[in-house]
Amino acid sequence: MNAEVVVFNALSAHADKNGLLDYFKAVDGHIRKAFVVHGAEDQSLALADHMRKLAIDEVIVPELGEGFEV
Repeated sequence: MNAEVVVFNALSAHADKNGLLDYFKAVDGHIRKAFVVHGAEDQSLALADHMRKLAIDEVIVPELGEGFEV
């Protein structure tokens, strides 16, 4: 299985939420799993909710120290 990890160092989860959501709209359902790892918990959860509405299969807001196999 192939995976691609993309890091957006130039975007802020607060100021650039709309730009990030526009990116996800542009890839049109080709993202199966995404992790929201930046910002205050309430903001991360809100962003994750918006991302789920864009048909991303799985959006995860991990807790500190939580690990995942990808």
